[in-house]
Amino acid sequence: MHASGRADERSEVCRCPRQPVEGSLDTFAACGSCTCRTPARDRVGQRQVAMVADHGLGRDVQYHWSMDDATIAWSRGGRDFLHGRITVIGSVDHVQQTWLWSWANDPLPPAVLGDITDVRRYGEEHAIPLLVWPSFRAEQKPVAQAPIVAADVLAAVGLWFEPGDEVDLHFAIHDLRRV
Repeated sequence: MHASGRADERSEVCRCPRQPVEGSLDTFAACGSCTCRTPARDRVGQRQVAMVADHGLGRDVQYHWSMDDATIAWSRGGRDFLHGRITVIGSVDHVQQTWLWSWANDPLPPAVLGDITDVRRYGEEHAIPLLVWPSFRAEQKPVAQAPIVAADVLAAVGLWFEPGDEVDLHFAIHDLRRV
């Protein structure tokens, strides 16, 4: 699977005083209202802001990703300037209204799975059901939290979101290199 598109700003960081709910993903990734802060959200947010700023990933940038070789490339004016590796974190099916972790999505090529099983293992070790269940109802809060926790566990450089008519994809970005 391949896709291309135009980049949006993907660097919003939450900043509200809401207290996390003990035993939930709130402790790790905020409430999903785009206004909460947690250590994981802060770490991922800082890396996200740095990725966008350091590499000039503004609205004038085009991109192309490939699941076949787990790569993403950004270009400007038809010329690639940045390459990276992707890990598919999960997807949201609009019809089924479910989130599906990539480790549970059998048709995905092995290359795009990267170390995603580390996220599941983290969920098992810390008793976080949403990281262990193959899928869950795609409500705003857990869908906002899951990629943040995954990016933190995977020490990703940033996150990338690919909206679709039927399915949205969430990627972790790794190993950026200028070309």
